[in-house]
Amino acid sequence: LFGPVLVQIYSQAEVANQTTILTVEDHLYALENNEAILSSCGRSIIMSQVEIVDEQGEPCAPNQVGEIITKGPHLMEGYWNMREETNNTIRDGWLYTGDVGYVDEEGYMYLVDRKKDVIISGGFNVYTTAVEKVLFEHPDVVQATVIGVPDDLWGEAVKAFVVPREDTISEKELTQHCKEKLANYEVPKSIEFLQELPVTAYGKIDKKKLREPYWSNLEKRVH
Repeated sequence: LFGPVLVQIYSQAEVANQTTILTVEDHLYALENNEAILSSCGRSIIMSQVEIVDEQGEPCAPNQVGEIITKGPHLMEGYWNMREETNNTIRDGWLYTGDVGYVDEEGYMYLVDRKKDVIISGGFNVYTTAVEKVLFEHPDVVQATVIGVPDDLWGEAVKAFVVPREDTISEKELTQHCKEKLANYEVPKSIEFLQELPVTAYGKIDKKKLREPYWSNLEKRVH
C-alpha cells in the first residue's frame, strides 16, 4: 500500500538502541532474491560490531545458534550502582545481550529466543519462540506463551499457557496440532487455558510470574 518504506531495527537500551538494521534496500533485495531474509533483523550498523558466540565465548559458525554480543563507542558504561550485573553483562568490552540468534552466510542476523527463556529438556534445547509460533498457527489461539517447568525425568518440561478464542478448543486437540509441526521434545507436555496472560509494566508477557509457582520452592533453578 505504501511502497518500499519498511525498516527494521534490533537493539537494546544498553547500546543506545543501535545494533542491527534491515534497510529499505535489504527488504527489496529479500523480495527479489530470498524472502527468508525478511524475518531477520538485518546486519550491524556502521559503528556496531556484532558476533554470535557459544557458551565458551568462541565465535559461532554461520547458522550456528549462540548468544548475540556487541560492542562499539555507543556502549553504556554500566548499570547505575549495579557492579555485579555490569560485570556479567560487559566482558572484555563486549556487551552480552542475553538474546540467542544466528547469522547466515550473507551476514543477516536472526533472533531465536531470550537465553533465559530457552528450555533444556532431556538435553535438547527448546526455543520457546518456535513452539509459540506453532501455537499461534492454530485459528482458535488468541495468545500463547511457553515456559519450562521442573520435571523429574527430563529436568524441564515444556508447558504452554493459552488464551483461546472460544471454549471449543481442547488440550488434546492443541497438543495434536503441535505434534504435527514440532519434534517430540518440543511439544508441550501440558497446556493451561487462561482468560488472559499476565504482562509486565512494559506490556510484555510476564514469564517470570508464570514460572514462579513452579520454581519458587526449589533450591536450584534451571533459569
